[in-house]
Amino acid sequence: MVVRPEDTCPDPFSDVLPGEAGSWKRFEARLRVHGKYFMTLGIAYAVRIILLRKVGPCSNWVYQAAWTLGGRTLGSFLQAMQPDFYPV
Repeated sequence: MVVRPEDTCPDPFSDVLPGEAGSWKRFEARLRVHGKYFMTLGIAYAVRIILLRKVGPCSNWVYQAAWTLGGRTLGSFLQAMQPDFYPV
C-alpha cells in the first residue's frame, strides 16, 4: 500500500474555495484563531531576544525552563480536568 502525503495530511483550507458563499468569512475566522497562536509565539520569541540582549544567556535558559514547566503543568492540569467535562 502506498501512502501519499495527501492521504495523511489533509489541507486545512480545502473547504475554502474561491467564489463559494461564506468562504472568506471561514478563512478570516481561521486566520484569527491561528493568528493568536502565532502572536503568542512571537511575543515569547521577543521576550527571549530581549532577555538575551539585556541580561545574558543564563536568564534566557531560566526563562525557557520556566516556560516549559509552566506549559507542562497547565497541560497536565487541563488533562486531569478533561474527564469531568467530557465523560465517556
